[in-house]
Amino acid sequence: MRRVLPLLMLATAAVLGACASPVAAPPRPLPPVVSAPPPVEVVAFLRPEVTAAQKQAIAEAMRAEPGASGVRFMTADEAFERLKRVYRETPGPESAPASYRMTLPDPAVAEAAAGRLRALPGVGEVRVGP
Repeated sequence: MRRVLPLLMLATAAVLGACASPVAAPPRPLPPVVSAPPPVEVVAFLRPEVTAAQKQAIAEAMRAEPGASGVRFMTADEAFERLKRVYRETPGPESAPASYRMTLPDPAVAEAAAGRLRALPGVGEVRVGP
C-alpha cells in the first residue's frame, strides 16, 4: 500500500496539471480576400471623316479620364493587320477603322468613360471589354 499511495498521488497530480494548463485559443479567421476587378479596355473607333482636331480632342479626353492608362492610337492599317491575324475571313480594310484605346481599372468606370466618348465628334463606336 505504501508504494501505491505515491503512485496514486503522482497520477492525480498529472491529471490535475493537465486540466490546469492553458488551452490554446482557436485560430483567428483569415480576413476575406478582396480582389480588384480586372482592368478593362475601352476602344473608340473613329469615323472615316474624322479631322485631326477631333483626333486630338479624343486623345486628350481619354488621357483626362481618371485611372486611364496606356492610351494609344491604332491606325486603320494596323487594325486591319490585327484582324487578319485573328480571323481567317476578314471582310476588308473598311471593317477595321482607326481607333484610340485605353485601359481603365474598373468596369463601372469604363462604362462611364465610354458614354462620354460616344458624345465626341469623330467617334463612330465605342466598345468596352476585358
